Amino acid sequence: MAVLNWKSDSMDEIVKGCLLISEAKKGTTRNEKPFLGMKLSNGTDVIDAKKWDYNDEVPLVGDIIYIEGKTNEYLNNRQLIIHKFRTALENEYNISDFLPSLSVEKIKDLKNELQGFQAAIGEKYRNFIQEIMKNTQEEFYKAPAAKMHHHAYIGGLLEHSIAVCKRSIALAELSMVTVNKDLLITGSVLHDVGKIYSYEYTRPPIQMSSEGKLLDHIVIGLNMINDAYRNNMHLITKEDYLHLQHMIASHHGKLEWGSPIVPKTIEAEILHTADNLDAVDFKYNTAMQDKSEDQEWSEWIRGLGKEVWVK
Repeated sequence: MAVLNWKSDSMDEIVKGCLLISEAKKGTTRNEKPFLGMKLSNGTDVIDAKKWDYNDEVPLVGDIIYIEGKTNEYLNNRQLIIHKFRTALENEYNISDFLPSLSVEKIKDLKNELQGFQAAIGEKYRNFIQEIMKNTQEEFYKAPAAKMHHHAYIGGLLEHSIAVCKRSIALAELSMVTVNKDLLITGSVLHDVGKIYSYEYTRPPIQMSSEGKLLDHIVIGLNMINDAYRNNMHLITKEDYLHLQHMIASHHGKLEWGSPIVPKTIEAEILHTADNLDAVDFKYNTAMQDKSEDQEWSEWIRGLGKEVWVK
């Protein structure tokens, strides 16, 4: 099965496939016959839909349904008359069709970059990352990095983590202090690993999970680090374990930004700087991409607490 797409040049066609419910409510015709009115999305376009003679419960906004029906023209617009519908099965669609997502090709390229970073570090650090990822690798590839602030789409966590690795390495090259680059890369890969469990993205929109709301990604990530170390204490030294914990705990940089401790090593400072810069850079890039041709200033950007000059 596939997402339903309708032909742009035809108002009258038989259609079937999966669509996302954006709005749903019951109504009554002039003849007092019940119907269900919905707005349905295929991830790109939205279509008004009707199911006549409908007496059942109103389906939930955000549900993905399989429909069979016919399009026609109403008031110079295309509408969908539904003959029958049901909740879509998970194997009938890809969630990335309905959520903002990186392309399959982009995610594949990022996976290769991640493997390259892991191949470049010492075996003990590489094995520790693999221990944490052994049951969560696919989730790490798919998870968003946020609900709305930055990289808020499928593949966002992977993209952000790779960018933080690159920025961390660049900053380490400029440091006057000797940097443990293997540990820095390990921390850069794992700094947001708790976001695997912080968000729900099996149906639109992206939402924080109960675990994310109660603990947040830093605590979740620390728990994952702790479990991996306690189950495999031979993989890294206790000193590296404590240092990695500190990097994860302090990567937001300030207590008021959500970290329980401020950075106290050069590796932790670099990680925080790289992480923050990537998020800020993303917001500036979004503002530049969203501007109109004659726009000089962006809208107020919540994550930055200001407007930015986009001329």
